[in-house]
Amino acid sequence: MAEVGELFERASAVFEKAVAQVNGPQWERPTVCDITVHGLVRHVIAGNQFAVRLLAGATADEALSGLTEEADTANSDLLQQVVESCAAQTNAFKTADQDRLLHHPSGEIDFETFDRFRHEKTDRTHV
Repeated sequence: MAEVGELFERASAVFEKAVAQVNGPQWERPTVCDITVHGLVRHVIAGNQFAVRLLAGATADEALSGLTEEADTANSDLLQQVVESCAAQTNAFKTADQDRLLHHPSGEIDFETFDRFRHEKTDRTHV
């Protein structure tokens, strides 16, 4: 089984490369998720930020607070935010207290469940 963080590093590299290739009108193209590429990238950034906060011990409300505004930036800034949020999420998973229950919006969950959930999300994300 892959080390905690290893799958995030590989998925992040693929996602960052894909985002780096997006330009101009491509940002407004629809995705298989029925949102634009821009919306999908913003969603991934917010999800990464949410994961970092939750793994640091935040409540669900604290982890969700302000995510939409923080991820709402110009297209030119999105790649940098993707790189930073992916690195932060990877680090958060590598250094998290794996015995602490997480205060997820769906209820209390353990580290392994959250790790699996984030990997399933990562595997389905395509630009």
